[in-house]
Amino acid sequence: MIKLFENYEIKIIEFINFKPKKIVESPGVYFLIYPNLNPQRFGGKDKDGILYIGKSNNLKRRISSLRRGILNWNNEYHSVSENFIKLFDKNTYNQLRIGYIVSDEKNYSKLESEFLELYLTKYKDLPVLNFKK
Repeated sequence: MIKLFENYEIKIIEFINFKPKKIVESPGVYFLIYPNLNPQRFGGKDKDGILYIGKSNNLKRRISSLRRGILNWNNEYHSVSENFIKLFDKNTYNQLRIGYIVSDEKNYSKLESEFLELYLTKYKDLPVLNFKK
């Protein structure tokens, strides 16, 4: 576990060794993290290396589709895969991490908005992959 934004404990798993059985089929917010990248944002360097913040009503399914899209090097499974492929080298997925926090049915969208707002407030920009085509 790591602490993001000083207040939230996020479960972290290695992207490459991800086992779907270890993640619950619950709603929540997930993070694609590249800890060694530390991207420069308008408000400073993101020392956590957060590339994407997303929400899902089923974390297990959504994180699995993100992983398949990046490992198969296509956007067939998850829209973020296409953006990742455009910006990063194929071998970088070895360093990726997935973070997640479980929520309930009513609050996972609100929690995602809160994390995006915290990121935007801190760095004056959204995470690198939180953009539309």
